[in-house]
Amino acid sequence: MLSGPAVGTPARYNALSMSTCLLDLMRPPRSIDVRDDVGRARRALQAAGLQALPVTVGDRVVGMLSERDLVEPVRSGSEASVVGGMLDWQGESAEPRFVVSGAMRAEEALMRVADLDVPILAVTDPGGKLCGLVARGDLLGAGARDLRPVTLGGLATPLGVYLTTGNVRGGASDLGLVLTGASLMGLNLLVAVGLDLASARMPILDGDLGLVAFVVAFFVLMRITPLARIHAAEHQVVHAVERGEALSLERVRLQPREHPRCGTNLAAVALAAQAMLPRLLAAPELATAVAIVLFFTWRDLGHFLQRHFTTRKAADRHLLGALRSAEVLLARYGARPNYRAPLWRRLWNTGVVQIATGGLMVYWAFEALAASRL
Repeated sequence: MLSGPAVGTPARYNALSMSTCLLDLMRPPRSIDVRDDVGRARRALQAAGLQALPVTVGDRVVGMLSERDLVEPVRSGSEASVVGGMLDWQGESAEPRFVVSGAMRAEEALMRVADLDVPILAVTDPGGKLCGLVARGDLLGAGARDLRPVTLGGLATPLGVYLTTGNVRGGASDLGLVLTGASLMGLNLLVAVGLDLASARMPILDGDLGLVAFVVAFFVLMRITPLARIHAAEHQVVHAVERGEALSLERVRLQPREHPRCGTNLAAVALAAQAMLPRLLAAPELATAVAIVLFFTWRDLGHFLQRHFTTRKAADRHLLGALRSAEVLLARYGARPNYRAPLWRRLWNTGVVQIATGGLMVYWAFEALAASRL
């Protein structure tokens, strides 16, 4: 819910962050075998991106190996030594305290890592088999009720901002995504029809100048639509989430309107290539030079289009709407931060299918209307 200029955290997220069980927080299982050498253990830690990993005998956890444990053997050139010889363990029957049940609550787990001063907990099933890991950072984020994904995807829709991690989503509905496709296709057709009418009086618009006129007209109209303000709000909130900023109106206002992963960057390259394609095909040397220039400048060109055409300064109501979308997304992400959706769901969450559907619906309606007038 909104509270003044800052956005609070939904009550559902408050409850889930610390009361949720570790099964919903855990990462996929990774471990080091007791027979592995130090070199292999070091590489396993690097691949996992964790400060420590459990050591196993078969499926059973018997110890933990941390980066700190590897300093001396790596320094002395003893990477061939066996991990088992470095552990203080009493055989398979002794279960370390950092081995926990998946039913344990996040609050209890946070106290456990604090008491033991360990960077991870190993989560096991009722049979004692390792089924996942929970990092201290995950528990701290849950404790602070501020678990955040590293990157976000977002889209501006007529119904507000849509945000997704690929696995979870928040904000505008599928209808909003369909309306985005319909709006962009409608804008495209409006410009195309207008230029067709203009070219009947000005034949010069049939050539390259017509393509330039189409691009300019499309982007100018894009800027004056409400989508441009919503697009700016989407970028600013995504920046705030990814940079770890407080999700308040004051902080979000300070974020840039341009984003390096915006689709406008790719559109800039596509438009430039389309405009020059006939000449490029006839002149390989020119094509090579243009490719080199685009390689180094495509992002700058995309940022220019974002700042001056596809985004416009967002009003507070647009930013507040984007913040609400972020709240919903973070609540869902915080409840299951390591959840991986099925492939079909991740594809659906990109919004491409819904946007394409909206665009095709408008295009087919336009074609049917045009055919009925012939």
